[in-house]
Amino acid sequence: ITSISNVLSDVNLAGANVEIGPYYVLGTIIDDPQATYGNCTIGDLDGNEIYIYGLYGQYGDRYDALLDEQPKKGDTVLVFGKAVLYQRNAASELLPELKNVKVQRVYKTASIPDATAAGSALADNAVTEEEFTVIGKIAATPNATYGNTTLTDADGNTLAPDNTGAFQYAMEQALFNPLG
Repeated sequence: ITSISNVLSDVNLAGANVEIGPYYVLGTIIDDPQATYGNCTIGDLDGNEIYIYGLYGQYGDRYDALLDEQPKKGDTVLVFGKAVLYQRNAASELLPELKNVKVQRVYKTASIPDATAAGSALADNAVTEEEFTVIGKIAATPNATYGNTTLTDADGNTLAPDNTGAFQYAMEQALFNPLG
C-alpha cells in the first residue's frame, strides 16, 4: 500500500499527463462521490488529499451500477489504479489524481469514542456481531508479544490497549499502514 503523500510525490516527479503506477492506496472519502462515475477526493490523517477520477467496482462495474455497495463520504477505501498529474490544457492547473481506480475494499469506519462505547457496553468476554474499523495512527510502540498498541485519531482521541472497551485482543485482520 502506497501512502497518498508518496503518490503525490511520484506524480509531481513524473510531470504532467504521465500515467504511473498502478498503486494500492488507502484513504477516507471526504466528499460525496459523483453519482455516475464516483469521482471524489480521498484523504489521510495527515491532511494529504488526492482526487479520484472514476471509481469502479473490483470487477470494473461503473460506480452507479454498484447499487448497495457504493462507497460513501466517510468510508475508508482501498483502491487500485494508476496516478497522473492531469493538465487539461497548457493554461489549466495541474491536478494530481488516481484515474479509473477499482475499489478493493470498503471499510465502514467508526470513531474511537463510538467503538470504545460499544465495547464498554458489552458484558465480560462478550463479542459484538458488528465489525468496527477504527482508523488512527499508532501512538505507542506495539507490545512485542501481542502487538497491542495505542491508536490516536485526527481529533486526538486515543484507543489504548488497557481500555476494557477497546477490543484489545480483537485486532484480527488489522491493516497496519502509514496513512501519511
